[in-house]
Amino acid sequence: MEAFQVLDGDYTAAIMRTLLNKHSKSKIEILNTGVSGNGTVAELFRYRKYLKSIKPNIVLLFFLIGNDFRDNSCELSIAVNKNKMQLPCAYVEKDAVIYETNVEIINTKYFHLIPNSAKSDLGANINGKYNRLKHIYKTLRGYIKYNFPILSAMVMDLLDAVASISKSIVAKKDDGISIDNYIYDPPVKQQWLDAWKITEDALLKLNQEISDNGGRLIVIINAEYPYSEIRYPEKKLTEIAIKDNITIFSLTNDFISYKKQNDLKVPYFASRCDGHWNPLGHFIAANVVSKYLIDNNLVPIGNDDKQGLSSLILKNLNRSPQDILGTGFNQIYRNGFFEGQTNIEKILSESTKQN
Repeated sequence: MEAFQVLDGDYTAAIMRTLLNKHSKSKIEILNTGVSGNGTVAELFRYRKYLKSIKPNIVLLFFLIGNDFRDNSCELSIAVNKNKMQLPCAYVEKDAVIYETNVEIINTKYFHLIPNSAKSDLGANINGKYNRLKHIYKTLRGYIKYNFPILSAMVMDLLDAVASISKSIVAKKDDGISIDNYIYDPPVKQQWLDAWKITEDALLKLNQEISDNGGRLIVIINAEYPYSEIRYPEKKLTEIAIKDNITIFSLTNDFISYKKQNDLKVPYFASRCDGHWNPLGHFIAANVVSKYLIDNNLVPIGNDDKQGLSSLILKNLNRSPQDILGTGFNQIYRNGFFEGQTNIEKILSESTKQN
């Protein structure tokens, strides 16, 4: 949610700020305190340090399955990242969750847990580059299918074969810790079970501290893989939230619906060779989250204004990617380098003038 990949006005918090304030008689202040690569444990400590004194009414925690719960575990973080830790994390000892902020202790305590395959150059190359290759593979496969349909069958068969060989090589080197794919499977190894325990404990603490401070926590599951049916972590996180009475909702179904409605191609809501949201992803997320807030009476907007804003959001969610991105569409989805030019500012300006 830090969103340094897009222009200042094209990220989720900025779009929400414009949408909601043009339809509210009270000023709605929205702060973007997202920091790339931070898990729930780091966010808990950041809330205590920076946000607690501000006393926000609502804290929206955008939870990215791909790294948030894994980064909560000192053991998994140092094993996956294969470098020195710079963020708070936690570990489980005698069934208790212990939080650690001293990075020197973390690195000393957990260095021996880095798998041998990750310590070696060969292992680091295989394990470290495999995840990047997966994303490039998906991007290249979609690009060929979209732009060269006649060649696509033959080329994609070749790509699939290379992907299969790469996966088998990684499987032989895999220790059960360092491969990100374990995030999406039901946990069987203790370190992944501990990671979920740590995540739940951090969410409980964050929810309680925000509540005690007069606010409300809402966990939003980021639509990380809207083209996939990998949903175990989302179900697990939802179960935790319901059990612990934490408000939660997911962006996944809205993103999947938009993708299907517009026949959106690779890289979907991201950028080529970069898994972060492109401006389209931020625009859809901003409208979906704004709708959730007004539908649940979580922002000070009157009924008349609420009706107008709901209609506007519905219109925005029915806009085509080409309409939203303008010249940026071809740059992102067909060829060329994205130069940051979209129609988002124009759309927000026109809609607010009409209302």
